[in-house]
Amino acid sequence: MQSIAYYILTFAERGFSGRGDAAKGLRVPFEVLKKIGELSSTRGSASTARMALPGRSAELSRSEKRWLGRAARLLLLQWRQRSVHPKYLH
Repeated sequence: MQSIAYYILTFAERGFSGRGDAAKGLRVPFEVLKKIGELSSTRGSASTARMALPGRSAELSRSEKRWLGRAARLLLLQWRQRSVHPKYLH
């Protein structure tokens, strides 16, 4: 789930020229995008984390995994509803 969530976040940020614009364009609180970035990139084991950072290798809790999955789905739904950048919908 972490790699999928990070991919979705990156796709949104690139489509809107940054995290702040993505939050506004998708009508999602900036803090949600920030938390997706944190949970999907700096947490997890060597096989699940995107970055290996000292002191940040803790696995996600069950509730964090559930939250991350729901947040990723929210981004996809918001993207679909907004359809702001058709160039990404080849």
